[in-house]
Amino acid sequence: MSRRSVGGTLGGTTARTIRHIEVVLPAFNESRSIGDLIARVSTVLRDAGFDYSILVVDDGSADTTAEDARRAGEGLPVRVVSNERNLGLGRTIARGLRMASEQAAPGDVIVTLDADLTQDPVYIPSMAEAYLGGCDVVIASRFRPGSQVHGLSAFRKAMTAGARIGCTIALNVPGVRDYSCGFRLYDAPMLREMFARHGDDFVLQNGFACMVEILGKLRRRATICEVPFELHYEAKRSASTMHVWRTVGQYVDVVRDVHRFEAAERRTQR
Repeated sequence: MSRRSVGGTLGGTTARTIRHIEVVLPAFNESRSIGDLIARVSTVLRDAGFDYSILVVDDGSADTTAEDARRAGEGLPVRVVSNERNLGLGRTIARGLRMASEQAAPGDVIVTLDADLTQDPVYIPSMAEAYLGGCDVVIASRFRPGSQVHGLSAFRKAMTAGARIGCTIALNVPGVRDYSCGFRLYDAPMLREMFARHGDDFVLQNGFACMVEILGKLRRRATICEVPFELHYEAKRSASTMHVWRTVGQYVDVVRDVHRFEAAERRTQR
């Protein structure tokens, strides 16, 4: 599918061009959602004029997620890969990012979002605009003016706010308020370089804390910014697989791992 590249300007000069967007969808038991999401992503990116493809990474689902994704992707630039067994979000997102970035060229970007319909791909064009303005990583943030969260329990909201405060204190990534949201846009050549340099050590966490880990390990080398979006948790059709207290413990491990990662990077640069 060939479409025009989309360019941006800074100060009247061309800053960047988006050549291609690859959307990575990590999915576990999302047979009730994956087909509708593939259709929605395709419509949004086609209407916006982007050249795009979709990579579904099925994490050993017990339902028909992979089959439904292949069926929904017929006639569209969609490919589906499956883990032989359930490995967790960390390994699944790492596999998707690595595959999507392997042949990356300047102007290629990767977008990740949840496969449960809670994150509307309609925000991808605004994320692309932020990338064209100079951001290497763009987060769809729940904590910016104009953002809203629908359908989340008071307990989960409190835990999310607490995690945000803790991550801000421990990692303090400039310009970031939402450390854990998986709806992001990345510069693909930057990720290709990270995997080439660090291999599997780039993403060590298996659970939801992997999103904080990735952000922490990019904080010294990437310009990171956020755009507001509305999270619609009430649109979720599958049961949540997040174990809240386990994830909180993983956040503690992430902070330790990020500092060790950066110390190792400094040693190799001496």
